[in-house]
Amino acid sequence: MLPDVQTLLDIQEIDKEALELNTQIARYPVIWEEVKSRMAKKKQAVAAAVEAKEKHVKARRQTEQKLRLFSDDLRRFQSQQATVKTAKEYEAMNKQVEGIKEKISLLEKSGLDLIGLDEKVDADIKAANDELKKVEESYNSEKERIRGQFNEKKSRVAALEADKKKIMQRVAPELGGIYDRINRRHPSTAIVTVRSGSCTGCHFSLLPNVLVDVHREEKPTYCPNCGRMLSHDETYTREEASAAT
Repeated sequence: MLPDVQTLLDIQEIDKEALELNTQIARYPVIWEEVKSRMAKKKQAVAAAVEAKEKHVKARRQTEQKLRLFSDDLRRFQSQQATVKTAKEYEAMNKQVEGIKEKISLLEKSGLDLIGLDEKVDADIKAANDELKKVEESYNSEKERIRGQFNEKKSRVAALEADKKKIMQRVAPELGGIYDRINRRHPSTAIVTVRSGSCTGCHFSLLPNVLVDVHREEKPTYCPNCGRMLSHDETYTREEASAAT
């Protein structure tokens, strides 16, 4: 294999690792948004539980207030009932008294139902706060983990880029430029092997003269279809080259 091509293969391995690391780095913002989203949902759950408690307390107070007002009305009508002079007036007053008693009964039942919910709304707030506390602990540890891995990978990419720059100095500038152009189109697969008479990058069947050029390794050879640089496959034998000829 041509020394420059072998050197470019070494560079390509660096590019492969850098590409994988950059792909992982690109996912960290998404991962972090998911972590923040979990935290936000737990905070919303706490806020919802607190709001439910406030509505519950307000409903109880309103029920108690209505009970007091209807109780006052009941006492007033019962007092007035004792002063009426005719049966018709008594009957009318009695209907009002019974109507108020019915409303009081309904309010008392509603009040008892609300009292029965006291423990539940308090338990909901506690459960929401407990869940939030767990997520907060996970949030902080996850934050440090993501930050550490992100910085570690960024440092590794920087080191790979420095290594690539040094190694690239050993390659003929023109060939290095060709590699960079191909690598921009086909990241980490600028150089591919020939296998079974085809380019392993695009699976294009190569003409015999191209196969011979690859086997001779006298100059860089490129796939006429995808433009990738072709390298000699270890399984490509002289017999295959002869057959191609």
